[in-house]
Amino acid sequence: MSVIKISFYKILFSIALLCNVSNIYSQCNINNDVSIEERDALMALYESTDGDNWAANGNWGREDLPVCEWIGVVVSLGTVTGVHLNNNNLVGSIPSELGYLSSLTQLYLGGNHLTGNVPSELKNITTLQVLDIRGNELIGTIPSFINLTSLFQFSNNHFIFSDFESDHSTYTTNLTTYNYNPQAK
Repeated sequence: MSVIKISFYKILFSIALLCNVSNIYSQCNINNDVSIEERDALMALYESTDGDNWAANGNWGREDLPVCEWIGVVVSLGTVTGVHLNNNNLVGSIPSELGYLSSLTQLYLGGNHLTGNVPSELKNITTLQVLDIRGNELIGTIPSFINLTSLFQFSNNHFIFSDFESDHSTYTTNLTTYNYNPQAK
């Protein structure tokens, strides 16, 4: 065998080994699932946003499967750390129960048909680093998300600058990505 083929096979073996090691550490199984409180918070999202009609809703609500197998949910060490449901035809409101996801670091709900207010309970998630709610039909006051460190996108909604003006300078200073305009009239 040539040196190139041997190197190629070594790379493939290394990748396969890394994948197996990451699966061992993630331990996605029903015996290492999230708490009932976190499962209920996710189901509140599913129910309040017409989950049966999402573009992708694979495995959501299945009692026989761990939450880490639900489409768009990231679980690490037995707790929900990410919800990735951008552009997924969510219709309805963001439930306050999401505030129970105390280890959540990423919440992607952009490009859907979400209405109503952003629940103030979300500001209690001190681990939240990324919040993407752009491209919805949200209104009202935006809770203060001063703990965010990476990304906050809420453009193309129905917010008024005075709704978030008090935190504007903090966001522009502390965040890598901060998109707030335009807002629909």
